[in-house]
Amino acid sequence: MSTIRPTATDASAGLMGIQAMPTFIDNVLNRVNSIVTDLQLTPSRSRQTAPISGPPSVLVLGSGSAEADGVYSRAGAREGAMQYKRRFKEKEYTVCRSRSQQTGKTKWWICRTDRNEIKQDIDFYNVESSSPIPPPFGWQMKAVKGKEPIPMVSTKASICVLAPTCETACGEYLRVSDESTYTWRKKGEQKGTQSKVEIRVASKAEGAEGEEDKWEIVDVGDGKSAGAKVLFYAKLTNATMPPSNHWIAKADGVGDATLVTKEVFDGAKILNGMGFSDTARNIKVICEARGSADKAVGLLLK
Repeated sequence: MSTIRPTATDASAGLMGIQAMPTFIDNVLNRVNSIVTDLQLTPSRSRQTAPISGPPSVLVLGSGSAEADGVYSRAGAREGAMQYKRRFKEKEYTVCRSRSQQTGKTKWWICRTDRNEIKQDIDFYNVESSSPIPPPFGWQMKAVKGKEPIPMVSTKASICVLAPTCETACGEYLRVSDESTYTWRKKGEQKGTQSKVEIRVASKAEGAEGEEDKWEIVDVGDGKSAGAKVLFYAKLTNATMPPSNHWIAKADGVGDATLVTKEVFDGAKILNGMGFSDTARNIKVICEARGSADKAVGLLLK
């Protein structure tokens, strides 16, 4: 049997093949990495980007700049989050998330965005946050148009009455009308019940400056019985939303009443359960000093 011996030429070719293998492997790896990168950057039909969503409305309450108060409805998306708008007397107000041109930080804004005699947006308040929904706490006042106190913001679509010494008026209220000035009815006391405690505009106050609306917190009864109306608190204001503070107790009202968002209301109940808010005075302090209350209630709700 004859033996075939490798020649020098064969050895040289084999060495060159071995030396070329790392280059071939590198090329394969680079191609694989390129394909993976393409898959990560280009969503396929089976991996579509999640749709942008958010609550149907946002409530702004208790602003020092009263025109910013109101119920904002969902109005499309902006910079990866839902935005909310409300219109009143040819003016448009917006709650939205966007990146600050000055700092590059992502913030939520409460601002006026129409162009009715204004050339650019008017900012009232903002809060640094990348949350997909407007944060309830931590808002800051803008120097030009924002006024103290800072607003309470809610995605719960309800307002609450803190009236520690008037149990009938105290509680959560839901909106029952879509007019420019809303009517709110205490939760659990809807149409058909004997008692309907409402926050509503009763009438224009005669002789009041600017013909202010008379807001009231009242038990309207069944709407049929004479003298069934029971008035707890009232406040004169030309705002489209009921005021947060300074309600005046009437014949059937006792002590103080403050309107807050559901988030603050729940926080006050937590504080009450911990023994920090046993009296009307302490609850009033919590609500009026909202700069501090935001932090305290926010920590408790986390």
